[in-house]
Amino acid sequence: MQARIGRPSLSLSSISSQPSSHRSSTPTPTNPQPFHLNPTEIIAIRHCIQHITLPTWINRPPGNLGEARHGKLKAQELLILFTIVFPLVVPELWWHPQSERNTALLNNFYDLVSATLIAVSYRTSDHLADEYDVHHRNYRASSQHLW
Repeated sequence: MQARIGRPSLSLSSISSQPSSHRSSTPTPTNPQPFHLNPTEIIAIRHCIQHITLPTWINRPPGNLGEARHGKLKAQELLILFTIVFPLVVPELWWHPQSERNTALLNNFYDLVSATLIAVSYRTSDHLADEYDVHHRNYRASSQHLW
């Protein structure tokens, strides 16, 4: 099913079964490409936003994500997207084991979400600080190769 929508403006800056500190370096494409979500991906994200079961104290991000008329996202909406919504839908959209680029995108996304979850947690330790550092470095390095 192909739905017609306006030109999407949603973009990510935004999954490995092993911890990133033990993951071997995933080969990344040598030719960086611009990143854009295609209309099918945007529809899947919107569907997840509209149908996900959330606790009553969590505000749902806008269902028309990617359209200019919803305006800029607030920090809390971005946090919900990156810690709840995107981790549910992005792996399903990008999981193509034969695609080197998609594998690199998923690993990049994994490191971004992992670093975000550590940064917003209500606890800290030397171990978490080290894990954050590993995920942040992996995210920055893979971003340079991807984009």
